[in-house]
Amino acid sequence: MAASPFEEVELKMCVSLLPSDIGDIYAGIRRNIYQFLMRYNEALGGVLLAVSDLSFGDGAREGRIEDEMPHIHFDVKAKAQVFRPRPGHVLQGRVNKVTSTHVGMLVCGIFNASVASESMGEGFRFDMTAREWQRSRGGKHGAGEVIAVGADMQFVVTRMHEAAGLISIEGSLEGLPKADGGEEKEEQPREEEGGEAAVANTNTNKRRVAVATVAAEEGEDEAAAAAAAAKAARKKAKKAAKLAAKAQKKVKTEV
Repeated sequence: MAASPFEEVELKMCVSLLPSDIGDIYAGIRRNIYQFLMRYNEALGGVLLAVSDLSFGDGAREGRIEDEMPHIHFDVKAKAQVFRPRPGHVLQGRVNKVTSTHVGMLVCGIFNASVASESMGEGFRFDMTAREWQRSRGGKHGAGEVIAVGADMQFVVTRMHEAAGLISIEGSLEGLPKADGGEEKEEQPREEEGGEAAVANTNTNKRRVAVATVAAEEGEDEAAAAAAAAKAARKKAKKAAKLAAKAQKKVKTEV
């Protein structure tokens, strides 16, 4: 696959001119070819951008008339610059629309492209207040990457659609090459330093917490039992004091 979506190819075609174009054949041929510019051409597999080095296909300036048709047919050839993005090409566009379902942009200021929300890649979320996509982690630029209207955005071509000579491009941020030449990959949780030792320390700490909890609960039970015993002793002492007071009063009465 070509590294660039812009390619130069040889264009061969038959141009049909009216008798009124015989006075300036080249002008008539150019006018006929130029009507295909900036439109998708199935034979070329892309959008015709420009033509140069126009010449007759067989080297002769004479045309031919077929059957009873009035047109004069000329075989011509030229160098053609074609835009034909293919899956895997990395393109850059200027964002002109941001919604919760997709990001729209213009490639080269002309061609429509979009990236659906499910193709935004790992770490992105849509901020309803700011009306922009924000990346919390991972990605080419790491955390803090923002996609808003006016931003330049790279994407990987996944599909191209054509209708009535106009194209639209679908893309994805997944698999977008990073600055170091690698591809974006989902971040894996990092193993904590210490490996098995860290796990063992964690388990030991958990056991210590459990023992401390049990000890605290037992201490609370013992304190509650002591408080209950003290309360019962106070009641007994109070009752004994009342009995002693009654006995003393009785002795005084008898005397």
